[in-house]
Amino acid sequence: LFVYWKVAPEALAEALARARDAQAELQAVHPALQAGLWCREDAAATVMETYTALEGIDAATEAAIAQAMTDALAGLPAGPRH
Repeated sequence: LFVYWKVAPEALAEALARARDAQAELQAVHPALQAGLWCREDAAATVMETYTALEGIDAATEAAIAQAMTDALAGLPAGPRH
């Protein structure tokens, strides 16, 4: 699973910290889940989240990821995740 979003450069450090914390919490609940976070800094930083699991990512896990990241990024000047 690959998810992209943009964030204002001044909020990048906070957004990455929150996203990393959310991914760590997700991995604690879903031990088979492997998560990654990548960033390209340009006018608006582009962030890519990656998720894999040996057995695949089911709909419930995908929904948990979406909710955790929505909660983590709330209040930050970040674009929609897609």
